[in-house]
Amino acid sequence: MSAGITRIIKNFFKVGPVSYWRQLQHIGDTKAGTLVGVDQFGNKYYENKEEIYGRDRWVEYGGTLYKDAYEDASMIPSEWHRWIHKLTEYPPTVEPAANPTFKATHKPNFTGTDKAYKPYNTTAPKYHSWEPKNITRKLTRNLNKLLTRVAPISNRNFTTTCLCAHENPLGIPLSPGQPSPAFLEKMRKGLPTKQRIEGIKHVIAIASGKGGVGKSTVAVNLALAVASLWRKRVGILDADIFGPSIPRLMNLNGEPNMTNKGQLIPLTNYGVKCMSIGFLVSQNSPVVWRGLMVMKALQQLIHQVFWDELDLLVIDMPPGTGDVQLTITQQILGIVQNMSVFICPTCQQKTHIFGTDGVLKVAKEMDLEMLGDIPLHTEICELSDRGQPIVIAKPESIQAQYYKDIAGKVSSKLDNPPHD
Repeated sequence: MSAGITRIIKNFFKVGPVSYWRQLQHIGDTKAGTLVGVDQFGNKYYENKEEIYGRDRWVEYGGTLYKDAYEDASMIPSEWHRWIHKLTEYPPTVEPAANPTFKATHKPNFTGTDKAYKPYNTTAPKYHSWEPKNITRKLTRNLNKLLTRVAPISNRNFTTTCLCAHENPLGIPLSPGQPSPAFLEKMRKGLPTKQRIEGIKHVIAIASGKGGVGKSTVAVNLALAVASLWRKRVGILDADIFGPSIPRLMNLNGEPNMTNKGQLIPLTNYGVKCMSIGFLVSQNSPVVWRGLMVMKALQQLIHQVFWDELDLLVIDMPPGTGDVQLTITQQILGIVQNMSVFICPTCQQKTHIFGTDGVLKVAKEMDLEMLGDIPLHTEICELSDRGQPIVIAKPESIQAQYYKDIAGKVSSKLDNPPHD
């Protein structure tokens, strides 16, 4: 307290009664410092290095002796602004600011005539009318080829393609009974309507919010178990547009043929029909599409494929909860806990790598049925990578029995569906 009073008294004698009273009115404090310089507008600039940082430099505006006087930072020239804000160590009176080289000399026009100053070229027209160029049919065809050139399918099937890429990403020719692009444009503006897949009795989707958890392995072995044990007509649809794995797991390759109605014929192995985007692209070619094209391609893989008559279509979903999952997934049939436990192939000891009872807790909270647990076993992975699912390669093994038990529960649920 005594230090503050001492400072006030010192400042009173340093700045004088007039400046002391003015400072109290404008800043509520008194400050004394060394006069550094005065600008062309009469503003005085002071510095006191004993003050705290940020308050050690200040300005007293010239002529502002009254309480209602107007003053602000715009009254300070730019060169003094730099000094006030510590951009320069020395004031402009000691170290003048350099003139910018780009600064042009302005010549004022005192005559008032319009001939003295021309800010732009008056001979060239200011605006040009835009006239759209006519696009040729050949250019349209070339653009569509660039957008739809995803599959190395023989040209005889795809030379009649004339829809834009996001309407027909697979390049399948439209048959007379299929909707027109104008109708599809109208449908795209509203919510998608439910549409049954012709010839298919039941559809189940294998989905998960995370990738790399074995959805494709479960989908393949489940489909094969249902087909072999319950004598069902089963198909598999690979809905993972960006990372198809069904061709490798089912040991299938090649291009699908087409019917005379412009439908793709699925490839078959182990008695199960399969369709995947992997059949339509080369092995190392990435699919770089936006959501609209992905959804349209998926619709084509479902509705423009000649599935014939199927008792069950198993859809291998991509990871996540995006457009594909929300479009296809409806009622949840149950939960499968894949890689629930690791069984050592040497000592047969069980190790719960990912914990225990987590899935059971979720199933109980959401009132869902646990369809089964599948352990993490090296044989399942090795056989799958060779295109030999465990249900086919070793049908009598314990690992294959896990999938068969799940297939039995799924088959019974489909034969006796719950009533809403």
